[in-house]
Amino acid sequence: MNSKAQESLRLGKFVVECMKQRDHEPIIPILHDNVLLEVVFPFIKGEDKTGTRYQHGNAVVAAHLRESTQRTSEVKFDNETWRTTDDGWAIFQADSDITLADGRPFPQSYLFMFESFEGKIIRWLEYYNPVCAARAYGVTLDSVPYAT
Repeated sequence: MNSKAQESLRLGKFVVECMKQRDHEPIIPILHDNVLLEVVFPFIKGEDKTGTRYQHGNAVVAAHLRESTQRTSEVKFDNETWRTTDDGWAIFQADSDITLADGRPFPQSYLFMFESFEGKIIRWLEYYNPVCAARAYGVTLDSVPYAT
């Protein structure tokens, strides 16, 4: 494993551990100022708001993390697998058992990909099952961008 992959893996594991604790504040300092969070199956159109496909910059991603914490009361991951790539990415795959703030269950499958630059996360791709998310949040699939 090369040093960039090691760094991405270390940072990615830190992010996931913070997510499990529902404590996103320690993540914010390890996000590069120019971080890009790409949510592959977004819930709303546009950019730089929680639920959109592209969220640019530390402040915007920090807002996304804070909003995620407010929407949940418990986060558990099962069947965790970590991998790295030759070009320096760390990949996390898991099933989750999330409880929303109102007590509803939110089962989900995740794939996170982390890339580091200058000791911080510069790119974070988030894949999840949009059908599970739509059901958990009471959104119809035809209202989800890219679902039609």
